[in-house]
Amino acid sequence: MIIFSNTAFGKEFKTLFEINHKIESGVSIDKSLNQSFDKMVYRLSGSSNPSYIWRIINSGTVRKDFIVSYSVNQMDGDSFLRTQFNQKLLEEKFRQLEIPLIGKSRPMFIVIAKIDNGVDEPYFLNDDVANVFDKSFKELINTISENRGVFIEIPILDLIDTQNIKDFNYLLDPNDYLKSKYSHEDIVNVEITKIDIENWSVTGDIEKLIKSANFQNEFIELFQKTLNDKVSKYLNGLQIEFSKKNTLSLNIANIQSVEDYENVIDGLNSIIGIEEIKINAFAKNTLISDIYFFGNNERFINVIDDKSGFKLTNISDNKKDIFIEYKK
Repeated sequence: MIIFSNTAFGKEFKTLFEINHKIESGVSIDKSLNQSFDKMVYRLSGSSNPSYIWRIINSGTVRKDFIVSYSVNQMDGDSFLRTQFNQKLLEEKFRQLEIPLIGKSRPMFIVIAKIDNGVDEPYFLNDDVANVFDKSFKELINTISENRGVFIEIPILDLIDTQNIKDFNYLLDPNDYLKSKYSHEDIVNVEITKIDIENWSVTGDIEKLIKSANFQNEFIELFQKTLNDKVSKYLNGLQIEFSKKNTLSLNIANIQSVEDYENVIDGLNSIIGIEEIKINAFAKNTLISDIYFFGNNERFINVIDDKSGFKLTNISDNKKDIFIEYKK
């Protein structure tokens, strides 16, 4: 046996099947529900291809068939429609129509943005909203995180971080310092500088000279494309292949009660791509089972490693025998 070490940085997106959609003025609830469903398909497939939506609708089901519940909530003066979708029904439909499907194990990204507006002391974008641009920038990041179902973090700087960056600016790259503090799959790195009254310079993952009159809109558009491209790259690698079916032995330790057993089974059933769970034995507080699933073994192992409630402990050399521990 070998200890499994995951080189990717991700975690379980627990609200994958829940969409929060801002209700625009004058738009009916029915239309907002349809728009929420379209977002759900985008999040699950990783693609904005409208043909996926029409293939589902033309298969004999309507958008409302996939809705479990919905409610209208107020946030910061705006109305949002929170819709819960049926995981199993969507999973079955995607499998039936052979539409690409991405599970709950989702990558993590960090955004490092250094801003020098020519007025304030240069700063890194963080939780504090300094101006209208910062607010729009953060809203865009939150929107992409919500729409794509991925984790996007902005480094939170405390007083020690800020002082370290100032003290070691000439000895230590501030970006390297911030990167070392966060687990991540990839980074979007930009430095934004106002170089004169008429122009802004953007360097890093975006290289562009932008006229001041068009700066905010043009930058937001460029950043949105850059971040979405990075997200798509990683999500495409996580797609479940319905043409591939595999099986492995899964041993789950630390099951102390009937409640533990039920929680374990519920946790496994919530994993997208599992077709069947066959229970073989139960001994010494360990459940021994066979798992039949779509996709390759490495994808399944990564899903288990990212899933809350389970701790991956060992795998066999051929990755056919997996040992995990139930965490209460």
